[in-house]
Amino acid sequence: MKDTNDTIDLYDAFQWNVKVIDHQVDEVMPNSSWDQDGIHRIFVTDGNAVDLRLQNYGLLSERSPPRERVLLVGFIGNVERREEQNSPFFYGLDVAERLQLPVLAVADPTISKSKELGVAWYTGNENMPKTTEIIGIWLNKLARHYSARLVLFGGSDGGFGALSVLPYMTESTSCLVWNPQTSIAKCEKKIVISYLKNAFPSRNSELNVNDEISQEELAARLVCEGIYYDLQRSFQIPSVVKLLFLQNKTDRQFASHAKPFLNNLGFTIDVDNLVDGQFNNLFVKFGVFGDEHNAPDKEIIETSLKWLIDDPGTSTDLAIVEKQSNTPIDLPTSEKQTTWAAQEERFEVTATLENSKLLASIHVAPAVFINPVFAFYLLIDGKRTSIKPYSSENSTLFEISGHPKKIEIAGYVLDNGKRESKKINVDLSAE
Repeated sequence: MKDTNDTIDLYDAFQWNVKVIDHQVDEVMPNSSWDQDGIHRIFVTDGNAVDLRLQNYGLLSERSPPRERVLLVGFIGNVERREEQNSPFFYGLDVAERLQLPVLAVADPTISKSKELGVAWYTGNENMPKTTEIIGIWLNKLARHYSARLVLFGGSDGGFGALSVLPYMTESTSCLVWNPQTSIAKCEKKIVISYLKNAFPSRNSELNVNDEISQEELAARLVCEGIYYDLQRSFQIPSVVKLLFLQNKTDRQFASHAKPFLNNLGFTIDVDNLVDGQFNNLFVKFGVFGDEHNAPDKEIIETSLKWLIDDPGTSTDLAIVEKQSNTPIDLPTSEKQTTWAAQEERFEVTATLENSKLLASIHVAPAVFINPVFAFYLLIDGKRTSIKPYSSENSTLFEISGHPKKIEIAGYVLDNGKRESKKINVDLSAE
């Protein structure tokens, strides 16, 4: 991959107005220089580095037992208007700020080196062909250095980057991906051609984005460059990893990316009846979270991250709200989209607070459910504090202590393998 003055000018680590700290890839363990915010550049060869942006290190150092230390790790997706912006590019800084958590945002070094690329999947280039492995090894080192559980997250091609790192993880890790691409060869041809042409020019410089080229030939070229391009075969999740997979049902890439990836991991998909579920350490949730392949709203991403961070067990009760839309959407399956009005009529959640006793109930409409079971979450000032697991009882009693400003109840109905949920605010005026 050639360096020109033009491409070099498009890289400026100092534009972020934070400290820039250089490291060498062969350092055995991180030293104290990692205990500060800034852009940490891990140099592999002269002029070629993986950039990691550490933000809110102070929040990491403040967390100590019995509170588990958590470090978010953000993987960036498509960089739009790449030619107009200076690299490096980072994702997850705003998310971490809103969640008040430390974050390590990982720049894609191939995007940083070429103004022609907005997508590179973290799979490397001629100067750094083992980028994914380098990132995985260093994330393990930093997890041990900070004594922290890592929470990786990213969507689309950034989701590919997060997933491709997982096989290298040996430390406790959680991961959130949404609408991830899982096979580079199945992505849009002109984007793959541009990647090969710019990242590996020695054998691909003759390629043109307008070339007619088969998916098989693209795959062969990726293999020739040593690229780990296909996560749909022989991909396994290490036992130390917990993966939450969000998939938009209207995503045009559902059949080519999500389905074969999940099937390989043992999660069986009935395209006529998409049902949330769990298989080993994989948790899958389907919904209408955004428009087609677009990312979910920030609230959904943040709620999902909180669930990964806070949930101590293997509960599949992740309560996130699908995106409301007044426009009919053709689903990639024969499943009909439930309207919000119809969902409102299926059941309702009620709660009554009296003398620190809160009675929560779920009332179902007649002849709607077959054999429903019910569960409840109690949320105090936005934080889940108590759970009533699924049972045939449609009501439960919670004890409320202190003087909370806000109380919410999330009610769940599980019936015939399908789960529905609804959350309400509790009236505190009577207290």
